[in-house]
Amino acid sequence: MVTTVCQKQIDQAAFLLAIESAQRMAKQKEQQIRDAITESLSLWQRSRARSYFDLLEEWNQLHECTHDMARRFDEPAPLTIVVDSWFLHDLVVHLTPGADEQIAYVTGPRIGQVRVLSRICTLDTQRQSPIYALGDAQSCSDALIQILDNGCLLHCMAHCHPGKGERATHPSSIDDQYMNTIQSAGADAIGIIVTRDFFVRFFTSTKQFEVRVLGAGVKQINEAVYKIDLPQD
Repeated sequence: MVTTVCQKQIDQAAFLLAIESAQRMAKQKEQQIRDAITESLSLWQRSRARSYFDLLEEWNQLHECTHDMARRFDEPAPLTIVVDSWFLHDLVVHLTPGADEQIAYVTGPRIGQVRVLSRICTLDTQRQSPIYALGDAQSCSDALIQILDNGCLLHCMAHCHPGKGERATHPSSIDDQYMNTIQSAGADAIGIIVTRDFFVRFFTSTKQFEVRVLGAGVKQINEAVYKIDLPQD
């Protein structure tokens, strides 16, 4: 594992050096061609100057390309959620034991910007109905302490919605407002909304993220919604 990480770092460094070298070459060529255009125009060799200008445009495109590659290389990797369909199936079952809305925290290992969903933390509710649930403050605090004590972070806040299908998973205004509040405070957590017919939506407010759902019995409906179709217990 250490060898793999070191080799990756070496490869990344070599790639970045190659980009920087290409940038310097493109910049140098651009300047040489500009000088040639100026000289050609001073000698009234407009046809030759136009040829040099076409060449300058090509080198300028290469310069732009290498600049864009270097910029992307420096950008931080997006938050990536990795989870298997079996876990999502269990999460839906956990959140839908009855008619009332249920809530839970989800955590697991983290590797850089990768978050693996592997553990459900049950939360007590202060108030709940089929369309609303308010977590008990002490229960939420205890769950967060337990997560941190075990060397993890809060990855997701999950709850269920009434109704069926993809449309029932859309976050409410309360969901959006709450997610914006915690993400604005610096949390990397995102939201999950499930339905009783096993639709699962991942949602966010300000944090960009990607999702990788692994395993059998999963159908991606759109960029953020998945349908889990595993045998029932």
